[in-house]
Amino acid sequence: VRPGKIFTADQLGHWFTYQEVALICHREPMTIKNIVSRHQIPHIRVKGRQRHIRFALLSADAVARIRKLTLGF
Repeated sequence: VRPGKIFTADQLGHWFTYQEVALICHREPMTIKNIVSRHQIPHIRVKGRQRHIRFALLSADAVARIRKLTLGF
């Protein structure tokens, strides 16, 4: 999956939003967003059902990497 490409939710398997990753890592969603940017962790952008709603999704591998960075395991 190419970072930055837009997908619909129906085209995806199970991916995690920043909010879900924040709950897993006990951090704020903005902190997760900053970590993704700082460490250049691959993510995809998805359009919601309404045109103006877009959000980023992270794979399970990306979540494991963020978890290791934030929690140390």
